[in-house]
Amino acid sequence: MTDGFFLDIEANQPIYVWMKATRQQSYSDYKSTFETTLTNASFVRKANLLPKLKETTTLKKGWFCLEAIEVWSDKQVEYFEFAGDSLMEMGMITTPIKQALMQQMPEKYVFLETAVSGNRLCYDAPKDTKIHATFGNSLLKRIQQNNSGIIPTVRLVSIGANDLMVPLIAKDAQKQIMTLDKYQIAISQLKKLQNTQTYLLNLPPFKVQPMFGDVDVKKVQKIRQEINQWTRIQMNYFDLTPIIETVSCETKAEYDFGDQMHLNQLGGKKVAQVILLDLINKL
Repeated sequence: MTDGFFLDIEANQPIYVWMKATRQQSYSDYKSTFETTLTNASFVRKANLLPKLKETTTLKKGWFCLEAIEVWSDKQVEYFEFAGDSLMEMGMITTPIKQALMQQMPEKYVFLETAVSGNRLCYDAPKDTKIHATFGNSLLKRIQQNNSGIIPTVRLVSIGANDLMVPLIAKDAQKQIMTLDKYQIAISQLKKLQNTQTYLLNLPPFKVQPMFGDVDVKKVQKIRQEINQWTRIQMNYFDLTPIIETVSCETKAEYDFGDQMHLNQLGGKKVAQVILLDLINKL
């Protein structure tokens, strides 16, 4: 970890941070960002390469160990957190929401992005592979153990899909099966944390992948549909099903990122529009 450093900046001024290792690294973690309008970063392994951030479609994108940026201001701002899994981390949904709020409610919010790819609601990351270990502690534990002193006023969460999928790919998680009862208990706990107004997305569709092995698809989809049916009668839930899902429980082709798990830019904008129609009036 480095010491802090100070920059004089103005509103709407882009900030670029170049972090360069001076010795070989055995491990580095990064935060994926695929919607590059507001946030754009690259992760490269060559010491003599300075990436061009205007176009990075062929590079793996990420924050390279950049934990936070603190901004001093005389404005009394509130914190708006985007939490959960890769649907939030990728930026497809969060970027249009941030753009709209910055335009309609300028200087009201500081945005926190704490989503982690592979993250689960109830269980910590499995340790059977190095990749699986990057999924982080459960969302409940991460919020409970947060000692930053920052309490968000609003939290928008996408969580739960990995609780269904990770047991299909990780040996350490095979017995950590999500059920409707477990989901209901965990969500009840989540909504009580930090006295934060919490809004949630229901569970998005996903297609069983070859890496899942021999899986009872109908059983997994049945649990997801039971959870989503329950969420439709709960407060502060956004139902993605009529927007992005086909009758065969897959992501609509025009909104698919290409893996039948994540949303592309058009899909993210569509979901953000639906969220904003309701959310703006509650903030």
